Amino acid sequence: MTQAYPAHWTSTDFVTIPAAEPRERKVDRALLTTQEAAQYLQIEESTLTNWRCTKRYGVPFIRVGRLIRYRLSDLEAFLESRTVRPVDWPRARAKR
Repeated sequence: MTQAYPAHWTSTDFVTIPAAEPRERKVDRALLTTQEAAQYLQIEESTLTNWRCTKRYGVPFIRVGRLIRYRLSDLEAFLESRTVRPVDWPRARAKR
């Protein structure tokens, strides 16, 4: 068997690289199917498909070949952008 390094090298000539920690799948990086995304948004799958095809509401999606996937973080951002916050009611009524 041939050596991959010169014979005069000793074991102290090598740098020890620590083993990589196993990567955990982050929820933020999770890709959801159309069905899972529709369930998360609490809408029908056909509604989400319609929004995607007509480009209504601009829900971001990822096309992987013929597959459609949605990032959970994109869906959360979409919901946040569609959230209507109440006006400061006492101040608004005082202006009348």
